[in-house]
Amino acid sequence: MNKITSKSNPLVKKLNKIANQRKFRESENIFLIEGWRSLKNFVDNKHEFYEIEFVAYSDQYNFPEPLPKNIICIEFSNDIFKSFSSVKESPGIATILKIKPTLAKWNKYNKILLLDSIQDPGNLGSLIRSAVGANYDAILLYGNCVDYTNLKALRSSMGTFPFINIHLISDSELLDIINTYSINLLGLVCDERCSIEQVNIEKPFIIAIGSEANGLDYRLLELCNQKATIKLNPKCESLNAAVAGSIAMFHYR
Repeated sequence: MNKITSKSNPLVKKLNKIANQRKFRESENIFLIEGWRSLKNFVDNKHEFYEIEFVAYSDQYNFPEPLPKNIICIEFSNDIFKSFSSVKESPGIATILKIKPTLAKWNKYNKILLLDSIQDPGNLGSLIRSAVGANYDAILLYGNCVDYTNLKALRSSMGTFPFINIHLISDSELLDIINTYSINLLGLVCDERCSIEQVNIEKPFIIAIGSEANGLDYRLLELCNQKATIKLNPKCESLNAAVAGSIAMFHYR
């Protein structure tokens, strides 16, 4: 394919939609990641949930090493590439990933993180990174969570998102899996007397984390077998959701 130099090119329009429109990403099961390191991650590892559709690169980008011949690479003029890049200092290369249809393996999950209406993409990316670091099996996105294919969330995950199962889940689905697979649900809260050091939980379990501003939805609180809090110095009112979630995951590992 010849170098693409026009903003009216259908592929450029598609890439702009992928970069900027959540509804388009969700409808097409597609998203993009930026940078050579992210691409190399997919080249060097087998990823069950994603496959490379193609690689887009700027005409000013120099590949550190050749890519496998089966990967489609499409060249863009630098100005056009910058039009769908999310950062001011663009890395000059982006990988377009297709999400494969896969089934959740509920009977094999022992440690699960549930995130309730986490709106900040940086927090979401950090929580994904911590969940991988603590060897969790899956992340459930509940309520009005930010899209994990948001470019800021992906950058904040530091390339770890392909190494954990991420599922959207509704109230009815959550109730069904808790009952079917006898999964314990622990809610991290601010107003309980029991600290995480005092509360034990048996596997399989779900740890539910809410936003710093709103905490957990009342429907989740009603489902919790147990609740626990991270004890703080009274001078510190609360913790960032990513920090609190990370502390809880590394405690319950």
